[in-house]
Amino acid sequence: MALSGHAGMIRDLDSYSASGRLASASDDGSAIVWEPFGNRDLVTLAGHNAQVWTAAYDTSGRTVRRLATADLEGRWKLWDLDTGRELFSSPDHTGAILSVAFSPDGRRAASGSVDKTAKLWDVASGAHLFTLSGHTDQISTVAFSPDGAQLATGSYDGTIRLWDTANGAELSAVSSGGTRVFQLAYSPDGSRLAVVRSEPSVVIWDLANRDSVALTGASANVVAVAFSPGGARVAGASRDGTVRLWDAATGQVRDSVVGHDDVIWDLAFSPDGRRLATASADGTVRLWDAGTGDSLRVLGRSDVEFDAVAFSRAGDRLAAVGEDRTVRVWDVESGEEVVSLSGHAAEVVYDVAISPTNLDVLSGSDDAELRLWESRSNYEAIVLSAGHKWGILDIAFSPDGRRVATAGRDNRAKVWDASTGKILLTLADHTWSLNAVAFSPDGKLLATASRDSTARLWDAASGQVKHTLA
Repeated sequence: MALSGHAGMIRDLDSYSASGRLASASDDGSAIVWEPFGNRDLVTLAGHNAQVWTAAYDTSGRTVRRLATADLEGRWKLWDLDTGRELFSSPDHTGAILSVAFSPDGRRAASGSVDKTAKLWDVASGAHLFTLSGHTDQISTVAFSPDGAQLATGSYDGTIRLWDTANGAELSAVSSGGTRVFQLAYSPDGSRLAVVRSEPSVVIWDLANRDSVALTGASANVVAVAFSPGGARVAGASRDGTVRLWDAATGQVRDSVVGHDDVIWDLAFSPDGRRLATASADGTVRLWDAGTGDSLRVLGRSDVEFDAVAFSRAGDRLAAVGEDRTVRVWDVESGEEVVSLSGHAAEVVYDVAISPTNLDVLSGSDDAELRLWESRSNYEAIVLSAGHKWGILDIAFSPDGRRVATAGRDNRAKVWDASTGKILLTLADHTWSLNAVAFSPDGKLLATASRDSTARLWDAASGQVKHTLA
């Protein structure tokens, strides 16, 4: 079954398996929440005036009610998914928001922007908590640690920074070796950080002793990476159409997955770690045995490339989105297409996140506005102010959901109180826009990645730089 409705390219897809709902972000400037098995869209979240680049569910474990979206104008929005009401909208970033994320407890949200900053927000009130400044280029990714105490931001300045989400202080900055940082991923226990960069493609950083392991045999540029649920393996998808599975401790290749004929844009482990799904520009979505690398099933063939995949929490459904702006959902066991979803209309939000504790939505956009949409208030948006000057490129929630980190084009990352929207920290050490932010699993550290070829680790409470990865 195919789900269609967007009028522009779909940039991001997120799912909440407990309810079976899917959220999509599109170039048409809207986000849509779908009820796949009812073959309908539950609510269309329209309000962005620019391309919506990313979307993220609040998956904190509380009643899931919120979704965050972010666009190319630097705005992020939080939506109430029960009513479709915008909870709040933030214009604080001065450039496009590339990434958004909820903290694990859903209380905070983070956004990363091309304005070189990340911001932390209080999800309940929309108050700006912190602006995380330190990156010297756009922040491409933000990620909360599993416990929400730290936020990691990754930037094009070539550094990853870790921030204390309690006070916005930089804990550490780690250099990525002079190459741009595109993506960050914490291991399940929060002890390691996978960094996707230019060369070498992927390195695993041990956050305790600051040692790093480069993953061997990464052909071409890796564009997506994911830890297995147990943290023992790392999967990386490359532009040459291959996926490699590495031992996360040694960096040695354990298996190679070959079968796609073009770039693999996204990949995801099933919740039990037994399967791996890939989405490719060759028009297919494939399922693989994560232990052996054997091909299990080709779920989709299309004349448009697939950009993103997501498993349901139970692992029995797989959703994928492509350039035709349609979301398709398959039964993993039978391979039957269950439903297709469509409905978006035109431009892009860079990143979106759903709170880990409810269905509140956070979005960051190219106009540097960050918006929080609260489900309990009919999705009326709270605009988070005094944030990034340019677009927000990445957003991440802390694991407890109390803070949000943002990565901006203004060379800054910011940490926000998710309840009040107050900026807690502005992390400004990077010299170029930031690509990514990510919290450590315990929430004590924040990682940032920048176009200045560095990644930094920050104390998520104080905002102090702890390590710089160059």
